[in-house]
Amino acid sequence: MRKVFLKHFIWNNSIRHGSTPSPKQEKIVRALVRELIVSAMTSFTARLLEEAPTAPVAIESSHCKLYGTTRAWDTLYDALQVADGSGYMPTQPYEKRMRDFRVTTAFEGTTEIHSIYPPLYLARSMGKQFAVESFSTCLICNHNL
Repeated sequence: MRKVFLKHFIWNNSIRHGSTPSPKQEKIVRALVRELIVSAMTSFTARLLEEAPTAPVAIESSHCKLYGTTRAWDTLYDALQVADGSGYMPTQPYEKRMRDFRVTTAFEGTTEIHSIYPPLYLARSMGKQFAVESFSTCLICNHNL
């Protein structure tokens, strides 16, 4: 509820006074929207697994990891910029969190593998479907086998 209030407060105050949101306000709202999207994606995938524990959710979980990791990194970078130059001070948490978060991408599996998996899965599925369709008819006379 606090997030929705903050988003509406920033946008309404900027629009009401006829000005565009500042870059800092845009980054804050963008972070809130990213968090809502990642939460919705994760909840959707978790619900699929709750309904059918053996459901094939490799694509969904891969997308959750890929989108969540890349958007979290973008959000950390935006937070560092919102803090201006003080974000690099040792008293601020941004630099340490960015360093710590970069390590979690290696622990959870590389992002490159997760970005390759969905197209590979799609190509494999299409290849299997093509093999079934092409071998269900005779290649010479088009007679059903």
